[in-house]
Amino acid sequence: MFEYRIQNPQVRQEIETAGFKPSLEALAAQLHSQGYAAATLAFYDQAAVHFAYWIARRHLHPSQVSEAHITNFLSRHLPTCRCPFGGVRQDKTVRAGLRHRSLDTTTIYTKVDLPRLARVAAPWPEEVMR
Repeated sequence: MFEYRIQNPQVRQEIETAGFKPSLEALAAQLHSQGYAAATLAFYDQAAVHFAYWIARRHLHPSQVSEAHITNFLSRHLPTCRCPFGGVRQDKTVRAGLRHRSLDTTTIYTKVDLPRLARVAAPWPEEVMR
């Protein structure tokens, strides 16, 4: 399936060499199992492939990806992108596609400020906990 989704052999090889193939396969399977429409799944998958390619070109392993990389990709790379394949380049679509990776990435892509949220969050009322 990975080979079918990424037509450009150079892009596919760089992503696979960098170690992103398992993550991309897992993301596609997760979105499919959650019942996303085929068009939505394709957009989100393209967004993840685009990000993986960009990170791979920087010779980073998936475990090295940080919030700074994501911010740089969204704010600096996307507006001037010249990557050698078509695909999703709209900030909102890319952000939506990438946020499905995990709770950690959800907080990054949706710009959740966890320390600030913790300060304003109230505990559950006791009657709700029963």
